[in-house]
Amino acid sequence: MRYAKPMLIALCCVWGLCGCSPYLSLLNKVPTVEALSPYPVLQPAEPISIEFSCDMDRSSVESALSFSQGLLPIDGSFKWKNSAHLTFTPHKLPSSESCTLRINFTARSEGGVPMSESFIRTFSRSHDPLPLKISCITPDPDNLIIEPTTEFLISFNKPVCPASFYSAFETSPTIQGSFSWEEDNSRVRFTPTFELSAEVHYQLQITNRCSDTEGRTLADTVRRQYEVRSRQEFSVDEFCLSSNQKTDHLEAIIGETYHVGHRQEFSIIFSEPIVSELRNEALQLQPNPGFNFNWNENYQRVILQPHSLPKPAAVFRLDLDGDDYYLQWDGEDLERVELAGVSFCKDTTAATAEFRRIRLNEVLLCETSPQAAMELAFSHADAAEISTLQLMEALGLYATNAAAGIQLTSLEQIDSANCEELCSLQPDSVFRLSFAINRFPVSGLLYLQLDQNLQDSLGNPLSGAIRISYNL
Repeated sequence: MRYAKPMLIALCCVWGLCGCSPYLSLLNKVPTVEALSPYPVLQPAEPISIEFSCDMDRSSVESALSFSQGLLPIDGSFKWKNSAHLTFTPHKLPSSESCTLRINFTARSEGGVPMSESFIRTFSRSHDPLPLKISCITPDPDNLIIEPTTEFLISFNKPVCPASFYSAFETSPTIQGSFSWEEDNSRVRFTPTFELSAEVHYQLQITNRCSDTEGRTLADTVRRQYEVRSRQEFSVDEFCLSSNQKTDHLEAIIGETYHVGHRQEFSIIFSEPIVSELRNEALQLQPNPGFNFNWNENYQRVILQPHSLPKPAAVFRLDLDGDDYYLQWDGEDLERVELAGVSFCKDTTAATAEFRRIRLNEVLLCETSPQAAMELAFSHADAAEISTLQLMEALGLYATNAAAGIQLTSLEQIDSANCEELCSLQPDSVFRLSFAINRFPVSGLLYLQLDQNLQDSLGNPLSGAIRISYNL
């Protein structure tokens, strides 16, 4: 009888991330907000009417919609005229200040298609125009020492006209870079093309040529001054290999290969804390099969944590500021799994259950019994384990020529074999396979089979497919 583990294959496609959104827009399938009223002035107890371009999934819209005054959320009630027309009535609208309506891009149509971007609009409380203001410039504050890789983020209190912003944005000395807009053009990120020059003073300013979508401009020019820090040089103090039993401190030798045990944690200790902008540059791991880099509180130590245990034969190059080191997980524990021996008990319900070691082609004298059993002893790497599930998937036990009916009842790992001869082999793992065997009056063979899919927890495979026969 063979055991097979079911396989579930899930295929996912997130429209906005797979490049589908532009094509769906052409097919009018990406939902958008077609009309919003009243806008931009909102009075107390006045409902906000929102009309979408298509029928929407109502629960996703209500979950994605928020209304707030600054960071303070404002509750409200929803009322649907139909699946494309929603009315939101705010409760206890403040008597002054502006309020912001936001519908996250997670709002989706009845067909399951999300919005291509978040919808954000700011309401004023009077017919006086809401002035355009810069809410925040990051890095903050003024006269800050920044890193050579710093990006600049400018947030406005309402959407702006990008063309007007480009004419109003100035840096001195000139910084070449690119812009990316977020939050419905109310926030823009400026990413320099090259690292900023160390120990240079830069000025960033946005003049009053910048305007919102209704033509209202900034009241005053806004400036920030920054000084660029000298590029930090990385220095590695040591590597640490930690386990529950001990911690080994190793000298970081360029070009050396470091073996990481199955239950060990590998960490790097730098000579000084690494600033946030440079942590991604501090170390590179190639290839990177999805490692996490977990920094400690003072950012002087980082732990490398693999999502799953890498194959023992794989070698990874660790680049620390241009210096190369090499890592190999469980590289010292390469040892194939061996079947050390098998024992058999024809009736485990007997007063004295007797297990005896059996070998190839040996004759098994067995009667009908609900509780026959075999003990399987394995040798493998000391740091490794064999799971019951993996063994069950690789295991087969059957009789030829219809010589017996076999029904497996359990497979469990035991501390030590009942068979003294197996115990003398000092195996690393022992499993008991219990089954019922109904013997028929015809000759045949009992086959025990293990395929090469069997691996230990370090990824070491079985030394070879095993197929042992016994005479019935």
